[in-house]
Amino acid sequence: MTKPVIVTRAGKGSALTFVEGDANFTNLQNATITVAADSGTSQTLDLNDTLTIAGGTGLTSVASAGDIVTVNLDNTAVTAGSYTKTSITVDAQGRITAASNGSADFATADARSAISVTDAGGDGSLAYNNTTGVITYTGPSATDVRAHFSAGTGITITSGAIATTITQYTDAAARSALSGSTGISYNSSTGAISSTITQYTDTAARSALSASQNLTYNSSTGAFTGPDLSGLQVTSAKGAANGYASLDSSGLVPSSQLPSYVDDVLEYAAVINFPATGETGKIYVATGLNKTYRWSGSAYVEIAASPGSTDSVTEGSTNLYFTTARARGAFSASTGISITDGAVSSTITQYTDAGARAAISVTDAGGDGSASYNSSTGVITYTGPGSTDYRAAFTAGTGITITSGAIATTITQYADSNARSALSGSTGISYNSSTGAISVANTAVTPGAYTYASITVDQQGRITAASNGATPLVSGGALGTPSSGTLSSCTVDGTNPVGFIDLPAVGTKSSSYTLAVGDVGKYVQVASGGSITIPNATFAEGDVVVIVNNHTAAITITCTITDAYIGGTDTDKASVSLATRGVCNILFLSGTRCIITGNVS
Repeated sequence: MTKPVIVTRAGKGSALTFVEGDANFTNLQNATITVAADSGTSQTLDLNDTLTIAGGTGLTSVASAGDIVTVNLDNTAVTAGSYTKTSITVDAQGRITAASNGSADFATADARSAISVTDAGGDGSLAYNNTTGVITYTGPSATDVRAHFSAGTGITITSGAIATTITQYTDAAARSALSGSTGISYNSSTGAISSTITQYTDTAARSALSASQNLTYNSSTGAFTGPDLSGLQVTSAKGAANGYASLDSSGLVPSSQLPSYVDDVLEYAAVINFPATGETGKIYVATGLNKTYRWSGSAYVEIAASPGSTDSVTEGSTNLYFTTARARGAFSASTGISITDGAVSSTITQYTDAGARAAISVTDAGGDGSASYNSSTGVITYTGPGSTDYRAAFTAGTGITITSGAIATTITQYADSNARSALSGSTGISYNSSTGAISVANTAVTPGAYTYASITVDQQGRITAASNGATPLVSGGALGTPSSGTLSSCTVDGTNPVGFIDLPAVGTKSSSYTLAVGDVGKYVQVASGGSITIPNATFAEGDVVVIVNNHTAAITITCTITDAYIGGTDTDKASVSLATRGVCNILFLSGTRCIITGNVS
């Protein structure tokens, strides 16, 4: 506004009149002033308002006598003083908050001392002199290269010369290394191998096996079948450590088998509903109040919320807010440094790559390979040893040739075909020199089963011819005295009775049946409703009875005999169970003890 000009005043207490240069004001009491700043909204003041000058970031205002307001730049953490070659920290307002003296201006010695060389091992060596700036590289020597090689089985290396002590392969050497064994004859001169071993067949191997305990066996296919254990579980592991959890009557896992953290947070409608005595480590929620509590040991204590954000924290007297003015006021410029409105600049000569590169040199001290240095680009170039360098460190020994770096041997390489061609078949043996397969040659005999056979055997023990013979006749009472045209009353040696060629059947039992002496050497078949009892003090040592369960369910064998054991166990059994379609053998060791084998449990 234009300053009013007072022109008249009638006297004390009279109205004051004035004339304003632009004629906009009629009375001094209506005068206003507009206050504006770099930012924010301009404010209009009248003569009754107070204009407050407040310090901003890094600034503090002080009012004093004489109508003076002084605006001071706040101090920062930097120590006031002069610094040279300064290292500084500047805040967002451009104020220096920390400063320290630096080292002297860059020099050649500085660049050299700033560089180091590490020889990480391996062939050759690398060294650096930080006084002269010289990097020296010495390439691998012949000794270095040879140290990477070592002799294996049959190889010797002497002063770079590689030789072998391996004897060259010959057919005679291979043949002399073999010899025949049981059932095999061998000719070391020709390498011919022959065999007297009866040829293996699957049928013969399968017929030599049988099943016991809870296994069933198919002698035609060789397949064993065990009991079905799917869906079973070990009851001792239920509810036990490292086992599996049990279920209560509601089909749920009991809380005693659950970890404690499953119910660490408990909800109640109000604090009054909390337990009288709480538990440490648990959180109690009063849903009606939307508050959480913990048990202190004697009472429930509310868990207080956080204050929110940093905007809710009032500035204290020690830890002050950060401001641009405060940050800038903490810095002062020293030699080579100027600070203007928080901008820090320096007159110190800038370090350059060219200065550092000129302080370095490289010396190639000889040996294989080469090293060079380009001071314009600062590139150190190392060229490793070439093929000629490495080849010069090797010489060929016995049985070895080296040509243009290719190492070869004049020793004949062993191969399967060499060994196979040194062998041949002989009497009774067929040999394939391509595959090395040796097999027993077929004879003229017709494969099959023969009874009371007449056979022809060759020198190798092979059957070359066979035919069925006639049934032998009993003459002269050599087997005892037959009764009624049978051998049932005859003995083999005067003591042991003659047995059966096949296994006679006692008959099918569909009710409880007690074994009798007449069952010895026979089999008893059990049908639905049947069971077996083994009596005591009835049978003699060596008696055998076979039980067959030809039924869809297991049957019970009651053991009234004094001692009854399942084969392979040492527990006296009062009864055993014979599996469906199962077979078992009962061997009597005496009238009071027997062993039971087969599909029993």
